[in-house]
Amino acid sequence: MSPTKHHSSPSTKPNKQPIDFLAGPDYDTLGKRKMPDDYIDFFALESQLSQQQQAMEIGTDDVSLTQLTLGRAASAGPSHTRKKKSAVVVSAPPLRQPNDEIDYEITKTLKDSDVDGSSRFLVKKLLAEKHILPHVMSNWPHFDELKGVELGVFDVDTRSNHLLVFKKWKSTGSFVLCGNWVSDFVKRRGLKVDDIIGLRWSAENLKLEFKLLNNNN
Repeated sequence: MSPTKHHSSPSTKPNKQPIDFLAGPDYDTLGKRKMPDDYIDFFALESQLSQQQQAMEIGTDDVSLTQLTLGRAASAGPSHTRKKKSAVVVSAPPLRQPNDEIDYEITKTLKDSDVDGSSRFLVKKLLAEKHILPHVMSNWPHFDELKGVELGVFDVDTRSNHLLVFKKWKSTGSFVLCGNWVSDFVKRRGLKVDDIIGLRWSAENLKLEFKLLNNNN
């Protein structure tokens, strides 16, 4: 008796379709993920910045600054250039000459009466009251205008110290420097008519400073 053959019905296997996990709007046709529009390729950015820095360090006149576009390696539009700034040369102001009349509060062109042996140098009343008298009054509060006070006078040209009497000239109301004026200044310095001299007060040394501004040879 022949064995009974059991014919099993063919099993129904499900038709498995591969699931494409790389499909969709975020992937391209090759299955690569698309980069979003705001994606920044930092490696490309760093490389371009490094090239620009090297170009600047070697002193090139024009450094091309490629316009970096987000998510793109190529530049979009014309490149921009940055030129090295030229050095600005600032010229120093001219040195003031030591005989500038502006350095001296009182200047005078010498007259005959200043050098003819009258033994005094006449200072205009307004100049004396403005530039000498206030300093004298503050340092010698008992100053008597008619009796006068002995002031130190420093000759800037010869670096020498002298003494002159500062007082009011009663007949004219002006002020004068007298005492050793002829011996210490007129004769010693060889002063003559039309020479220009300057006087100023030194608050630091409490004395007058004298300078021959223009020697009329």
